[in-house]
Amino acid sequence: MKSRWPRTRAQDGFTLIEALVSFTIFALMSTALVLLLLTSVTVVQANRLDSHAVALAVQEKEDVRSIAYSVISGLTSRDPYTTASPNMFKGTAFTVHSDITANQPIANVCTITTTVSWSYKGGARSYVLRSVYAAVNS
Repeated sequence: MKSRWPRTRAQDGFTLIEALVSFTIFALMSTALVLLLLTSVTVVQANRLDSHAVALAVQEKEDVRSIAYSVISGLTSRDPYTTASPNMFKGTAFTVHSDITANQPIANVCTITTTVSWSYKGGARSYVLRSVYAAVNS
């Protein structure tokens, strides 16, 4: 049975070339989206570890603040988390080390440099926090 409206070539559907071009464009866009997603996951993981390192450094600073100045000024270093007993977070080992320099930059003042170290994707990373504590005379 013949149709009332004759079909033209333009109405026959997509050509093979048109289908291949559209599939190629779709594949390229999908690949770019997957790469963007993988990069964002990696950045989020790195930022999570960086945030944990900052939290450890701040915790160490607060722990040192709770110690009397006379005790702090007699120390040269402090290691609450070492390689022998690291702080573990998401399968990553963190070490914390504080260097204490008495009477720097002036008398009755201690400079404390806290370094948090860890490794991520085969590379060493660290966060450094410097604080100055003064003797309070009452």
